[in-house]
Amino acid sequence: FQSTRAAWADLPPDALRLVVKHAADLAESSVPVVPAIASVCRAWRDATLSHPSELWRRADFSGDFDPSDAVIARYCRDGHWRALEHLDLRDCPRVSDKALDALFVDDERRGAPALSSLFVSDVEDDGTNKRTNTRDGKTVKKKGKSLGGVSVDGLVRVLEHGRPIHFRVVEIDRCFVRSGVERERLSRALFANGESL
Repeated sequence: FQSTRAAWADLPPDALRLVVKHAADLAESSVPVVPAIASVCRAWRDATLSHPSELWRRADFSGDFDPSDAVIARYCRDGHWRALEHLDLRDCPRVSDKALDALFVDDERRGAPALSSLFVSDVEDDGTNKRTNTRDGKTVKKKGKSLGGVSVDGLVRVLEHGRPIHFRVVEIDRCFVRSGVERERLSRALFANGESL
């Protein structure tokens, strides 16, 4: 067992990078594949960090993963998501407008300039996660159990961003927009940028 482990770790960096890239390409999402590969040993971690944008084409955080704004910002800031094309943030209650802002910065080495498919859920008028309690009719603020903190304003900022980003797909699950003005702003931004909504 030791000799096999040493043989994998001793692969030339370019060969190991190709193995890691192939594993990431085979997966439907780079999450959790790339972080798992990076935790195998130092050589594998170095292989994931040497060309991170090759490994991150699709990131699906929906389901069992719940990244914070800080996690999204770190991937963007470190340049890992320069080639990211598909991002699924549905059912990620800790994601807010800060994460969306990190995706689109005015620096080609950071952010996610290649992003063409964005999936979010639980979009609110103002991102405060307010919902009407069905038992007594009062408006309550939930503590991040099932609702994200993405606001219409944050989503419109992403869709209207000044860079030449054209979304092929923008999908919003559970959009709670009560204001007619906000609903109109979101509709205009979606139809101006998305081919498949």
